[in-house]
Amino acid sequence: MPVNARFFILPFASAIFLFAGCAHMGPKSSEAPGKESKPVVSKIAKALPFKQFQTADGIINGSPNTWVLSSDTASISRRASLMIAPAGKSDIKVALYEAEFQIGEFRQGDIETALGYLFKEDPSNLSPPAGFEGFTVFLPSGDSNHCGLMRLTDSTLTYLNLRGVHSPDTHSVEHLAFTPNPAAWLAWNQRPRGRFLAALVNVLGLKALEDNIHREASRRFREAFALDSTAPEYLVNQAALYSLRNDPSGGVDLLLRHPALVDTSAQLCGLLGGFYEDLHRWPEAQKWALKALEKEPNGREWLINLSDALWGQGEKVQSKNVLLGPYSKENDFRLSVYLAGTYLGLEEYDNALKVLERAHTVALPTEKSATYQLRALIGLKNFEEGLDFIRTLGERFPATAENLFLKAVCEFNLRLYRQTLESVQQSLRLDPGYREAQELQTQIAALLGDKSNQLLRYPIPPLPASLDDRQARELLRDSGWETRFTGQSIFLIAQQTVHEWTPRGRWKQTRRMFFKISDGARLFRYSELIFNLNPSYERFNVNRLRIYDSAWAPINEGTLDDYYVTRNPDSDLHPENLLAHIVLKTRPGPMFAELIFTRESQVTSSDFPYVHFENGAGYPVAYSRFELLHPPANLLITPFGDERIDSLPDRLLFTAGSPVFPIEGAFSPDVDSYGSGFTASPFATWRDIGLGYLEQLRKAGIPAQPSNAARNRAAEIAAKFPTDEPTRTLFRYVRDSIRYDNYEFSVLADIPDSTPDVLAKGYADCKGQALLLTEMLRARGVEAHLALVHLYRSGEVGQPHLNQFNHVIVHVPRQRGAGPYFLDPTQKFAAFRRYPLHLEGHNALVLDPANPQLVSIPTIDSAEEHAVHVFHRFAVGGDRTARGCDSVVLRGKAATEFREHMNGWNADARHQNLLSWLASGYSSFIEDDFRILDENNPDVPLTLVLHYHGAFLLNGPRTFDYFPSLELSLLRFPEAAHRRTPVHFPHEIRVESEWTYELPDGYGWKSLSLARKLEPEYLHWRFSVQQGEPRTITLRQQWSVDPFLVDASEYRQLRTEWDPVLQHCGLRLAISRL
Repeated sequence: MPVNARFFILPFASAIFLFAGCAHMGPKSSEAPGKESKPVVSKIAKALPFKQFQTADGIINGSPNTWVLSSDTASISRRASLMIAPAGKSDIKVALYEAEFQIGEFRQGDIETALGYLFKEDPSNLSPPAGFEGFTVFLPSGDSNHCGLMRLTDSTLTYLNLRGVHSPDTHSVEHLAFTPNPAAWLAWNQRPRGRFLAALVNVLGLKALEDNIHREASRRFREAFALDSTAPEYLVNQAALYSLRNDPSGGVDLLLRHPALVDTSAQLCGLLGGFYEDLHRWPEAQKWALKALEKEPNGREWLINLSDALWGQGEKVQSKNVLLGPYSKENDFRLSVYLAGTYLGLEEYDNALKVLERAHTVALPTEKSATYQLRALIGLKNFEEGLDFIRTLGERFPATAENLFLKAVCEFNLRLYRQTLESVQQSLRLDPGYREAQELQTQIAALLGDKSNQLLRYPIPPLPASLDDRQARELLRDSGWETRFTGQSIFLIAQQTVHEWTPRGRWKQTRRMFFKISDGARLFRYSELIFNLNPSYERFNVNRLRIYDSAWAPINEGTLDDYYVTRNPDSDLHPENLLAHIVLKTRPGPMFAELIFTRESQVTSSDFPYVHFENGAGYPVAYSRFELLHPPANLLITPFGDERIDSLPDRLLFTAGSPVFPIEGAFSPDVDSYGSGFTASPFATWRDIGLGYLEQLRKAGIPAQPSNAARNRAAEIAAKFPTDEPTRTLFRYVRDSIRYDNYEFSVLADIPDSTPDVLAKGYADCKGQALLLTEMLRARGVEAHLALVHLYRSGEVGQPHLNQFNHVIVHVPRQRGAGPYFLDPTQKFAAFRRYPLHLEGHNALVLDPANPQLVSIPTIDSAEEHAVHVFHRFAVGGDRTARGCDSVVLRGKAATEFREHMNGWNADARHQNLLSWLASGYSSFIEDDFRILDENNPDVPLTLVLHYHGAFLLNGPRTFDYFPSLELSLLRFPEAAHRRTPVHFPHEIRVESEWTYELPDGYGWKSLSLARKLEPEYLHWRFSVQQGEPRTITLRQQWSVDPFLVDASEYRQLRTEWDPVLQHCGLRLAISRL
């Protein structure tokens, strides 16, 4: 039954290319997570005639388990049986008898309809038992404990309902155990007349419902209930029709008219609770769900309804907890899907995915479970896995409007825009009103715009390149790269880049690439090769796109229709930056691809253009060669990594022959310290570069002195905080008051907005924010300068050029006994700090007009700066009620990341999401109070405080396991098994916890494990147990990880040493009476 909605808030803000229009990707408002549409038949008493008359354990001649439908009226006097006989001589109506009493008349056609509905399955090939020759055996659907025997002649239809145990491994009913039970027959004979007639009328209602004749079904169900008002099933069927009509108010009115009967039936209680859910009357929904569970403790639907009711009242953690116990006992598919939806509502994507993957081992994905698995993968940003999940299902993929939209979201985030457009159009064909799909279609249209492949039509002759398919085959055959790159969907076998520039002319660059594709059917992210393109700066032309089969035989030549151009959705970049898409037309199985393209500048240059080449990509790269033709004599070159340089008469040759894997996101080092490549630029000094940029600012109208707007605003702030140090105060103002409009510093975007404009708008990019802070500091008499840095590379000291940088900050030299400082006001969740944490060790070009120079940003040695403290106090009173208080205090980087993560959550969901994480170690509790302290003040620790209570049973000796799951959730280590690139921990990480338990009078404790101190390489763990008072236990633990940089193989070895420590760093206590 449709119930309340749970919205899934995906962390879209943290993924640049995630479709912004999908911020609320939850189910439609009539559903809750995991709440698949209930088939009405589950509420309808379909099998009632069987259940109603299975009162005898075996065959008793004349029992209600024998129905004789006969034209021979004389049989009435011979049997005390249920009989249907013709009424008079008419063959249109028959009379219904119960024992010797006629209880009604029925149309013969209705009898045939009812029996046909009950026995529409094909007769089985089972043989009847001895003595019943000529009878046909029927097995009721889904019921292996009963079977029916029926014989149809020209004059008589006889049906016998048998009770026993049927062995599914046999094809005989000889295994039915017939045990007469006269007491059952006596009990049945004392019940009201008309029950069999009511059952048949109910069956006719079911048939009408199957035929979608709801009015007739309603009439039949009411008639059945009037005949037998003691049977709750007939009231259930009436209520189910209100559910079908989406009339919960009518359903409530109906059921409340029969309180006594409702109170006897778990199904009626559950239905009433479900109607209250639809009306969003959550307390009543909870009350009736609990009543249903009292009558049917293992009722899955009533458990789900209770979870819904708790969710509706904001008790989302409790809503999850009531499902965890039953789920742990049984891998029930429906319950699993529902639990997964609850996890999604709490943004616990990992848990949701684990539950769904387990559920799909026992049943094929349904529409809803497929939806939830795609949502979980999108929440984890595993977009390729999402498309692979769809590919694996093939024709079994439930292609609903929502699922096709989620497919489009995966494609969009992989920048597969043509495929995105196709999928979103399919979604809208199924549901033209689907708002999120409409928004995605609009966004795709904006990206495609009027940017056709016209930009790629202009031919550019390629520069000569020596690499060909024969050399690529030889490199692949002789290198063993295929073995090393096993499991990769695509890798670059070899590439050759040739770069040419003529003095006071244009540069030109041709790149030739050969790829190995493991299986074209499983190529998703790189089914389109994508390259940056700025048409005002350069031209781009594909010279060749060729697909080979596994034997290197050409099977497809690319044409202009295989290439298209879109806007670049990266908001950091100048809007003139575009993307060129090269579509690979693959087919199942292994294959190879060859791509040759040429770029050519649109403008001439008097100096050699800046060239920075990295031997890396989003896919593995095996071999790279870069050639600089006719290099000038005054060229500065800085290689890094294992790049080899060879000087030939007419060119410089750069070779990287060591295979590299793509950077794997979290815990990865800078490119400079991991990859290989080189930088080339004309000779210059850092002073020349700095003075040149300051001159650009002057010509653009940026004054050397503070503007009046900056002076006035600085004076206002100083008046509010007259005793505060101005550097901190003004930094906090810009950080907290000016919104960050992320826009990368580059050749096309190197002039900041003026400070009057920034103050008027209230937002700016890094350049505008840095300029505003610099001018305000100068207005208060503090010397300050702009400084240029690169966010992701440390920078090359010997390569002076403005193109090294992509970010602007502020430098405050030492003065008045304070400083020096490097300040980045764009870090909105970071505390004021002498040097920005994310820029430590980077080189910055300080734009001091008197002496521009490159300065290294120092690293602060702060052992306890990035620490987390967990405090847990748990007291058990004499009434066996436990009351607890948990506090988590986060400092430094931990607080910064946590604040930034919370900022991406929906405000309404933040409380319950945090509560779910904070209480992850407890199976059941009741929240008393939960607070987040200093959430919006990055300059102080972030504190979470939870007060709660719950039952703590101590009926005898009890072993109590303490495991610090909350603390360990704060120690985020990357997986080791599939890691291919180095792991970098740049700062010490420390987590400390103090847990205090207070036992009631008369109880004591004993430790069953020893206090430990283990220190495998880089990881330190200390654990102690203390007793301050007779009834008090205090547990203290500390984990710390030293800074380190190790390659993947060494990290795997580290994890084999760490894992046993992290898996057994708990305590087992024995609690018993003294």
